[in-house]
Amino acid sequence: MSAVEGILFLGLLIIGGKVFEEIFVKLKQPGLLGNVLAGLVLGPSVLGLVKPSVEIELFTSLGIFFLFFLVGVEEIDLAGLISSFRRRIFYTAAVSFLFPFFLSFYFFQSIGLNDLSGLALAGVIGLSSLGVVAKSLSDMGKLRDPVGLEIFSITAILEFVGLIAVGLILQVATGPSLSTPLPLLFSIARIAIFFIAAAVFSIELLPILLRFIRRHSEVKEVFFGVLIGLVLLFVYIGEMNGVHGAMTALILGVALSQMPKTEYYQSVGGLRSIAHGIFVPIFFAGIGLHIDFGFLGLAPSLILIFILVVVGGKFAGAFLGALVGRMKYPLRISSGVMAKGAIDLALMLTLLNLNLIDQSIFSLGTFSILLLLIISPLSMRLLLKKGEEDVEKVGEDLIPVYARLALEGVNAEDVMSNRKYTVSDQMTVSEFLKEHMEKGKLFYNVLDKEGKFVGHVSVKNLKKIRRRYWEKKKVGAVMRKRRVRALPGDDMFSVVEKLTRSGVSPIPVVDPSDTSKIIGTISRLDIMDLLVKPKD
Repeated sequence: MSAVEGILFLGLLIIGGKVFEEIFVKLKQPGLLGNVLAGLVLGPSVLGLVKPSVEIELFTSLGIFFLFFLVGVEEIDLAGLISSFRRRIFYTAAVSFLFPFFLSFYFFQSIGLNDLSGLALAGVIGLSSLGVVAKSLSDMGKLRDPVGLEIFSITAILEFVGLIAVGLILQVATGPSLSTPLPLLFSIARIAIFFIAAAVFSIELLPILLRFIRRHSEVKEVFFGVLIGLVLLFVYIGEMNGVHGAMTALILGVALSQMPKTEYYQSVGGLRSIAHGIFVPIFFAGIGLHIDFGFLGLAPSLILIFILVVVGGKFAGAFLGALVGRMKYPLRISSGVMAKGAIDLALMLTLLNLNLIDQSIFSLGTFSILLLLIISPLSMRLLLKKGEEDVEKVGEDLIPVYARLALEGVNAEDVMSNRKYTVSDQMTVSEFLKEHMEKGKLFYNVLDKEGKFVGHVSVKNLKKIRRRYWEKKKVGAVMRKRRVRALPGDDMFSVVEKLTRSGVSPIPVVDPSDTSKIIGTISRLDIMDLLVKPKD
């Protein structure tokens, strides 16, 4: 096959993918379904106009890398994950992943897959797609509803936990023999070292590099070009150190998401446009090229049970997770949490390329994922139409990545209340507890004699002090001196990030001209009140 034919195939896939994507979007279906269908129709299984080629494989690989990088940047929320431990959304997410994972693993073993192949495929089945959930909730106008927040937050945690599990399985599957546990430990150590290096580079060095380029370069879109080069460079370094390229791109994306927001937005925009405009559609069309209807030659009972395990197991796991997490509306929660999407399809193609699954299992598994991709948005539209106004406030489930989408364009001054929650640093612990005992979860802002903001204190923290010191010790001596604060112009992504990482709520909003002067506060309840406020 000549290079000219490869270029022709790429052109056909891009045009076909975009045409089919537009059709599916107009039908209120996920656009990536159109990309996959374009590859299926144009590929060997139907029309035979496009065949797999070196050029397509290169673009497909780039699509996987950029897709995983953008997932790391835009969907993975480290602060939200850490804050969710021992909370109901983490329990819900854990059960929603583990139930379909173990169910499908035992089924895959029963049909002859080896342990590693079964684990890898089960990990993909256990995943959920935050991208599909966010898009569906946004299209339905439910992203800012309490139930939408619950679905979003659970799926965000589930996706991250699932990707960690699948990443480790892929490292084991592609690494050295596991006759001893040392190879696994070395694999984990390599991932940890690479993540630390990527985090240090992205948070400490990359902003300096970008600021330098912005000051001294006259070339347009320079951030975009630099970022593409960095992603590919890190993928190469990761591959050379035994870390799968997709996982390398994901790790870099997660690290980059922690950098200052100004550099973050300037860096990602250009890459997002070209990735979703060219590379990612070709990648999904490439999945369609690999689908083979030969799986229909399998026993009908096997096909039916396979689909039931994937679709039914995913829904049952999400429903059971919602019950374990004591969610008020488990059926509605499960309709969204069972969503599958881009990341699942990317991993299916990765498993095929690594020879962990054969063509028939790939095709049948991809078909099942596409089926869930259709069912989940439809079930959400059906179940989320009624009764959302009765959903209890779920402010504890707020995570930063949710604020980035649902509260885009909203600043701290739009949300803050006039309540300041202040106490004097001269008040004794005993006096404070007598006055504020009933508000155990609330943080108060400590002011000195001059009325300047100097720290935080809460009932929960002061109750840890031995009772015999209550009358002697003053709040100023035992307060939390590291001040957490927001400015009126801060975006809500930054505010929720501070709430999540610090645990301080409400967070004080200070005067920009005098940061020791509190002008208001923002609590999770204030944010929820904004979300559920009737729209004009």
